[in-house]
Amino acid sequence: MSSLFVEYGQWVVLAVSILAIALLASTEAELRQRGYIFTAIARFGGGVIFVITGLWALAIANAIYVILSMKGYRDNRSDTHSRNPMWEYWCKAIGTKAYEDDRKADRVAILRTFYVLLHIVACCAIIAASGRYLGVW
Repeated sequence: MSSLFVEYGQWVVLAVSILAIALLASTEAELRQRGYIFTAIARFGGGVIFVITGLWALAIANAIYVILSMKGYRDNRSDTHSRNPMWEYWCKAIGTKAYEDDRKADRVAILRTFYVLLHIVACCAIIAASGRYLGVW
């Protein structure tokens, strides 16, 4: 099974890498951003193949490439890059904007999201414990 994955997976990784190179060569910022993402995906896939074949040094090199690709994506985001509208709605739902700077406000929103998820998990645990205590399940 793993030899079949390696045999065909290497060609998929190659195809995604070629697509990434084509996107990174674009003059449009949006396409270059996609190129960084595709580079990270291709390098991650290559790293998985290297782990399966036991080539640990190449797997580590691919992991470094994934990190650098994502750093390139983050560093080259334009300020005019459109934000996800669902993220905007979620931020409004969890409270007022903490800062005028979007990066700082996003960090606060992530902390608030963690807080909301923590409460949901705690409530589910309380309900499960109560149901068990009462013999419902």
